[in-house]
Amino acid sequence: MASRYGVVIHSTNQAVVDAGLQSVGADWYLDFHATTTGIPAGKRRLIYVDIDGQKTLMSRDAIQDLAQNQVGATWYVGGEPNRRVLVDDVIEDLRYYYEEIKLADPTALITSPSMLNWDFTCIGCGGYTSGQTWMSELLDRYQELYSTLPPWDIWAIDLYPIDWWNFPNNGFIGPVGAPDQSIPALQLQAYREYIDTIPGKSGQPIIVTELGIHWGWTAIEHGVAGCDGAPSPAGEYKSLVVRDYFDSVFTWLEDHAVTHNILRWFTFTTYADITKCREDGYAGMSLLNSPDADAQLTDLGRWYAARSAP
Repeated sequence: MASRYGVVIHSTNQAVVDAGLQSVGADWYLDFHATTTGIPAGKRRLIYVDIDGQKTLMSRDAIQDLAQNQVGATWYVGGEPNRRVLVDDVIEDLRYYYEEIKLADPTALITSPSMLNWDFTCIGCGGYTSGQTWMSELLDRYQELYSTLPPWDIWAIDLYPIDWWNFPNNGFIGPVGAPDQSIPALQLQAYREYIDTIPGKSGQPIIVTELGIHWGWTAIEHGVAGCDGAPSPAGEYKSLVVRDYFDSVFTWLEDHAVTHNILRWFTFTTYADITKCREDGYAGMSLLNSPDADAQLTDLGRWYAARSAP
């Protein structure tokens, strides 16, 4: 199972990447960049291509250069568009990348845009378009415009039990229960069932491009000086609750990796300062205790390294 564990790494600095991957024992990583250079020996990186309906598209030459440098790579195209953009704003961009990547490297594997959760969105927030709604619209529009389904090889999803009412987040709606009742497990089960209803797509693999938790503290503060409205950690950090959440999800993933064709999952994140306010509202889990190359594993990092080891 170790080969199915990956991490979202916080840096592109070569020394930091090398040391971080060595510390946590991960072979696969994601850093949200489109590059094929600097990959440590024996490691694999997803090639990330963003889509937001506004950015200049990567040129054909640039795509070919990347593809030739890493033949057979996995290309992750589009992170969480269901919380950011409308389908019609990016559908042409998606088609462009699918065609150009396959032209450059027919052996490349391309992911779907990753949905942020599936039929669950969040508790205590303003909401966003559910993954189920966004993906269903994308498939309908793609067939309407191009008379075919999108040609991706892998389905991607990000899993977070987003909850701004209950601290720390424990991954469950209501009382803590069995691993198959956690929010990530329920989302993956529903996603698998949806994919298997699509002609020609049934059984295709899934990658969890982000697996995380937003809040590991017992309280939250707003209006803290210097935070510009961002939420600030308060109370006590509950590392055991965070550990139990990840352990529950990892158990479910390992038990269903083969039957549900889940290739791998990328844990968020190798480093984040979870003691201070952040604009993205993240105070969940950090595997390392600093952003530098000499960082040490946190208590949760040591647990993760042991938990994900062969």
